[in-house]
Amino acid sequence: MAAPWLLRAGTLAVLALLMLALVLALLRRGPGLERGRLLDHVEELRRRLLVVVGVLMAGTFVALTLRLEERAGWPVPVLDVYDNLASQLFRAASTALLPPDVLLITTSPADAFVAQFSIGLGIGIAFAIPVAMDQFARFLAPALRPSERRLLGWAILPAVGLFLLGAAFGFLLLLPLTFDALYRFSEALDAAAYLTVSDFATFTLAFLAGCGLAFEMPLVMGLLSRVGLVSPRSWWSKWRHAVVGILVVAMVVTPDPTIVSQMLLAVPLILLYVLGAALATWAARPASAGSSA
Repeated sequence: MAAPWLLRAGTLAVLALLMLALVLALLRRGPGLERGRLLDHVEELRRRLLVVVGVLMAGTFVALTLRLEERAGWPVPVLDVYDNLASQLFRAASTALLPPDVLLITTSPADAFVAQFSIGLGIGIAFAIPVAMDQFARFLAPALRPSERRLLGWAILPAVGLFLLGAAFGFLLLLPLTFDALYRFSEALDAAAYLTVSDFATFTLAFLAGCGLAFEMPLVMGLLSRVGLVSPRSWWSKWRHAVVGILVVAMVVTPDPTIVSQMLLAVPLILLYVLGAALATWAARPASAGSSA
């Protein structure tokens, strides 16, 4: 099922993040690390992982057991395991994204539960990711130089903001156009347009996650140049290759046969690439200045 797949993906992402922190911390400690100190690092990693998992479970639990009800003009949480926050978000998303002639259906007893659980889990992951990044930074901080700690702290808020901006862009612009384009093929075949609730939930979540990750490109480019893996000159000199690659990706990813949806995806990505190259130039400047001194 898609919901367990989403849970595994989120759990593996959190584990990979914290394990990377452990490896980097151990490398900084050097080969003479004592066994007791190693166990201390593992214990600290376990505690921080429990914090992240706790936030993930709490966010998912709240989304699946409470709903917001307006009372005296204020949203008030009300206990409801059926019509919960996840189902409210599902209804709002389906109204905003799907063409009016598409009928949502369930084809198995678990379809509705999978849809609600997927959205609830997505809410839990959304709350857990910033906490995981904060725990990652706190775990790794003792092994970093002051300048590296500042760089890591500087990157957390922009990473969250860029992800949210990408998800909002996908929800407001790309997804409605994508659903409309896909169901035009049903009209051409004179076929009734049906969509299971679980497929709608998981497709929407995966699409928004992909848009959010795509918008992380400028930050990744800046960090790669800041640590010296890619020079800023390389980003600028390869801009033609980047534009061609972005256009190819937009053509493959967007199902609309017209050029409208392709440009809606390609133009922001090209602008993000330019922003990333500029950010890389700015971020690499202190490193190059320090090396020449």
